[in-house]
Amino acid sequence: MSEGGWMRLLSELNRESFNPDHVVALAHSGALNWTDFLAEIDCLRARLSHLESDEVALFDNDTYRFGAAMLALLAEGKRIFLPGENHQAMASTLESQSITLVGNWPERNTIALDENPATAPANPIQLSGLVTVYTSGSTGTPKAIDKTLAQIDAELLALEACFGSDIADSDVYSGVSHQHLYGLLFGFCWPLSSGRAFWRHPFIDPSILARTANQSSEAIWISSPGHLHRLGQDLPWDQARQATRAVFSSGGPLNTIAAQEVFEGLGDYPHEVLGSSETGGIAHRQQREPGTPWTPLPCVKIAASETGNLQVRSPFLPGDDWFETGDILLEVTSEGFHLGKRSDRIAKIEGKRISLVEVESTLESHPFIHEAYALVVERHREVVGALLSLSDEGIAAITELGLARFNKTLRQAAIPSLPPLGVPRVWRFCPGLPRNTQGKLGADSLTPWFEDDRLPPAVAQTTRENGCTLKVWVDQNCRYFEGHFPQGPVLPGVVQVTWAEAYARRHLDISGTFAGMQALKFKEIVRPNSMLDLELDWDTGRGGLEFRFSSAGKVHSQGRLLF
Repeated sequence: MSEGGWMRLLSELNRESFNPDHVVALAHSGALNWTDFLAEIDCLRARLSHLESDEVALFDNDTYRFGAAMLALLAEGKRIFLPGENHQAMASTLESQSITLVGNWPERNTIALDENPATAPANPIQLSGLVTVYTSGSTGTPKAIDKTLAQIDAELLALEACFGSDIADSDVYSGVSHQHLYGLLFGFCWPLSSGRAFWRHPFIDPSILARTANQSSEAIWISSPGHLHRLGQDLPWDQARQATRAVFSSGGPLNTIAAQEVFEGLGDYPHEVLGSSETGGIAHRQQREPGTPWTPLPCVKIAASETGNLQVRSPFLPGDDWFETGDILLEVTSEGFHLGKRSDRIAKIEGKRISLVEVESTLESHPFIHEAYALVVERHREVVGALLSLSDEGIAAITELGLARFNKTLRQAAIPSLPPLGVPRVWRFCPGLPRNTQGKLGADSLTPWFEDDRLPPAVAQTTRENGCTLKVWVDQNCRYFEGHFPQGPVLPGVVQVTWAEAYARRHLDISGTFAGMQALKFKEIVRPNSMLDLELDWDTGRGGLEFRFSSAGKVHSQGRLLF
């Protein structure tokens, strides 16, 4: 830790907390020092101090600008709401509560953060106020959670005590949004308080994060299972091994395969941090082998509740009472504690209580399945649906058996362990479960997989900058083979174009209206029961999508889609 090795707590932060040339943030345009940061705070404070409301919702994708605005508002004693999203529904909800919107809120007449005066008074800084974060919404509607500066400071001290000596003066590169508690603490508050420089913009693509972090002599990654579960072989592992001091992951369970991949690439296992918006951090571990126990963070006490769940008491909570989580506490040993799955996902179907956690555990015990998520879907009645990420063995089996026999195999394997209404009736497949930036699985991101059945199963994915390659199984029962042609079924070219567009929107987050095609070529027909490689690459400058379907060294189709 730089400048004397002591923490500058948020509640004690002032203009003299760092030397004028102390580096606060890094960007492609160069380093930003304490003098720059104070000037940004002063300019924002000059504009925001005139707000009549004491309650302000702040949203901005730029961590440096966001951080300056957050401190400017706290210097004015405001209560700051930090929603995880800035969509219209969230904006309307906040406005209905008379909360002023500040920052980036599309289609709203709000106070922007990039229209500041050139200079402003250098007033004393003394932070107060309140920060309100939101839960991820993975178990329901996002819930507002208040955090005092004392709670935040206590957690920052615990993080430094636990990890500070391991990461030394490393620069911080975050792939997690600061709009969520994990990203706020690890990507902004902890680096700021400990005197470490942070990268100005969060990264969406882990490969870009890795390449950018290689610019630092020592770096740490702030990541999530959603990122670490889809690391590609094209990451610059050799260079990253030299520069990367540590990798952090939080927001959901990290599987052992991903932990091992990080170890093989970087020479050390990721630091997993267990916690939630309500509790803050609870425990940590490095998953060197399956079943590695969790170790409580400093000042955190754990126990089993009457229902067998993990309960927590810590200075990161608003009081001294025990807080019961939704995680099952399996056992506590001298080495730490072990958790089961969450206990609070119970569905009621035709009057019967179905544990969706039990459904997932049953499915994940099958060698074909890497990860599973179960939910209730509407058909002619409510049934259980399962979204599955397959193992290598599962990918080989779907190729050998075909989709119908593969699904039947999974169904038959689940029947002995589940009640009849708990056996999934609808199956969907994905390269990896679609987690958000916190590594959470929310209903909003999962439901579309069950609403749209036009797409064939994509069972594997490799990512690269602005692109990816999907393995897509085209089954003999695919609806688009019907009548085209009876004597020898062939997949229509228009279907391939439609699939390329749909998968690009899903996996590359492409938006915009389809505007045409260029250089479209159909070279080899696609027959039933084919495993295709679908290459998708987005040209950010020209707004075009390059796609190519191929298999066994043959190109079936390729072209460019315009948006």
